[in-house]
Amino acid sequence: MRAWASIAIAAAGCAACAGLAGEGRSKADVLHQSPFCGRQDPRPALTLITEQQAFDGAWRRITAGTLPRPATPELDFGRRLVAVVELGSRRQGGSGLVLTGAEAVVRRGTAALPVTAREPEPGMLTSAVMSAPCVVFALEREGIDKVSALGIPAVVPAARTP
Repeated sequence: MRAWASIAIAAAGCAACAGLAGEGRSKADVLHQSPFCGRQDPRPALTLITEQQAFDGAWRRITAGTLPRPATPELDFGRRLVAVVELGSRRQGGSGLVLTGAEAVVRRGTAALPVTAREPEPGMLTSAVMSAPCVVFALEREGIDKVSALGIPAVVPAARTP
């Protein structure tokens, strides 16, 4: 019985370390989601941000169309990183980004963000409206070397030391 308890404790310890080894799940906090984030380019993009100053500039652009404009979140960039997923500019209604969960799946150090693109079906009647959908996530850095969303991979930049 004692041996089984030791095995259970060791297994629990290994499960807890799974995130550290780049495997498992990582909470993906949504900081902002909007149908218009100001991206002019029609191509989807994934931008990783690892410094508060860069985040401040990105946040101003992303939230420019939001009233009242939300304050820029203060993050510990020594522990966390920000991933901005943008669908790109669209000239018709029906396009958007859909959250598929609250956690990123981490495999071999790559975090797959829980978001997918939604586009109108060909020939579908749509409204004539400009949009540029985005979702802004905050993730723990530990165990994550790359991030992917919408089929776009991005390497996590090294953390800067003060």
